Amino acid sequence: DPAFGLEPSRGVGDGPPVAPSIFVHGPVPERWRDVPFHRAGSISRYQEQIKNYFRPSGHDVHAPPISRTERAVALVRRRRSFICYVRPMRVCVFQHIPVEHPGVFREFLAADGHDWRAVELDAGEPIPDLAGFDALWVMGGPMDTWQEDDHPWLVAEKRAIRRAVLELDMPFLGVCLGAQLLADALGGAVAPMTAPEVGVMEVGLTAAGRDDPLFDGFAPTLRCLQWHSYEVSDPPAGARVLCESPLCGVQAFAVGDTAYGIQYHVEQTSRTVPEWGEVPAYREALERALGPGALRGLGDEVAARLPAFNADAERLYRNFLGLCATAPKSTS
Repeated sequence: DPAFGLEPSRGVGDGPPVAPSIFVHGPVPERWRDVPFHRAGSISRYQEQIKNYFRPSGHDVHAPPISRTERAVALVRRRRSFICYVRPMRVCVFQHIPVEHPGVFREFLAADGHDWRAVELDAGEPIPDLAGFDALWVMGGPMDTWQEDDHPWLVAEKRAIRRAVLELDMPFLGVCLGAQLLADALGGAVAPMTAPEVGVMEVGLTAAGRDDPLFDGFAPTLRCLQWHSYEVSDPPAGARVLCESPLCGVQAFAVGDTAYGIQYHVEQTSRTVPEWGEVPAYREALERALGPGALRGLGDEVAARLPAFNADAERLYRNFLGLCATAPKSTS
């Protein structure tokens, strides 16, 4: 029953268990809309809030069954709310260099029971049929979007991104080069910056960003790791710019409801700065921006802020997970 758990007469969790291979979602009835469901935090707190809400009404309420592969996500939006069970997902991850991987997101995916497959395009791995996946993530890399002669696989990658977003309506998350590839693939433009943007810096949410579910719960400004020399100079037609900074006008953007590009980095771990410092193109950009010998100082600063960075990464991941739960599944 796709409406299980959403009808007031049945309460929450009075029906049969939800199988891990199923997710349910739907509009919450009017009388539920003021319930302060916890957004993307402790699952036990979410369960307790449901129980406390219905207990005064005399209902014997059992919170929904939740396991590592069934996470309850409460999405409260301006005009609608959803209670979602997120089924185990398969995420395809395009990588362009081994040290630019999903980083801390790997921990979140494993804890939630989701499966992800890395496709190392720079090593010649073929792109699989994306219809077999629930989301596409595209990570960073030292090459640029226009270097198709040096990296011919970029042509196929952009074609796959267009299909994922425009034909399959697949939830998409691109980081750094991945964001630039999303823009390029959908008709936007990418250009070199006057100077590299490298270091721990601030980005600010635009009005559109403050209203977008991907950034639900974020402060208007946030500290993040930057490491790029190119930028999205012209977003695709119809795109919404969600974040900006003084040096880069498009720090995050969205196309449609579930395709996102983020220029700054959210995935960093304790190994990110030392590993990236070994990549010649990255070290050159770092020293152009911050001077020779800046690697150690940047590593120390990122290490000190890593708990906050990882908390922001998990919040963004949970928000993205909610978007995946409510996205239509196409197999065309």
